Amino acid sequence: MTTPRNNISVHFSSLSNEWQTPLWLFSQLNQEFGFNLDAAATAENNLCQKFYTAEMDALKQDWAKDGTTVWLNPPYGRLIGKFVKKAFEETTKSPRLTVVMLIPARTDTRWWHDYCSKGEIRLIRGRLKFINASFPSYRKDGDFKTSPAPFPSAIVVLGAKSKSTISHVTYKDPTTKKMNTNAKNEGYDAKRDSYYNKKLVNG
Repeated sequence: MTTPRNNISVHFSSLSNEWQTPLWLFSQLNQEFGFNLDAAATAENNLCQKFYTAEMDALKQDWAKDGTTVWLNPPYGRLIGKFVKKAFEETTKSPRLTVVMLIPARTDTRWWHDYCSKGEIRLIRGRLKFINASFPSYRKDGDFKTSPAPFPSAIVVLGAKSKSTISHVTYKDPTTKKMNTNAKNEGYDAKRDSYYNKKLVNG
């Protein structure tokens, strides 16, 4: 007999490492940075015209050949340290390259101290709401409730556009008034977003 796993264990398991970027947050950051490469995506959720899937293996790619300003929301499982290291190495190798990462604020990890601490750190106030298809409550039709992630998040900027500062920031979803709404109505509305009305970023 298999013992059911509780919600907390699911949140922190390697099965739940794909936390989809809140599109309203990406839109705000895209206005600031202008991304042209999504370094960790799928064919269904890529946010830039140029992107790497798991099969393409971003860890083996030369990011500077495919973009100048890279968006990276890496898998949050065991590979996250390798992705952060890769981002640091790519920006060190290519001084004109900028990588902007959305990652858990795991300040107790080696990768945070070795690489994130060398860039611009924006500690996000509160908890972001992600969509994670591995959760039992997930439904493809979007009729499910989301809740804040069980970890704090941060934006880390490495490379050319990094200011090498630490700040506390608040990113607000401009299209929602109530925080506890269902996923269909939760904040982001593609029809109201000038970015998403284009085919893709730089498309």
